[in-house]
Amino acid sequence: MKEATGELNMTVVTVLVVVALGAIATTVIIPAISTGMRNSTCQSMLNDNGASARKSGNDYYCCPSSVSSGVAGCTLLDD
Repeated sequence: MKEATGELNMTVVTVLVVVALGAIATTVIIPAISTGMRNSTCQSMLNDNGASARKSGNDYYCCPSSVSSGVAGCTLLDD
């Protein structure tokens, strides 16, 4: 009976670890990858290594490094 309880405890711990890793992936890792991909797309699209993607409302814009704030002078990025 003790062996069955020990296996159940290990199963619970394993499930909790998997859930925790999934939560970390969805809140930290995936948004970071998405941001990096958008910035890389903007840099390629504008041929500017300092270009970045900026969010305005529900849309993302590719802004060259010469644009310091806002999205005036930026190009709409189609997702």
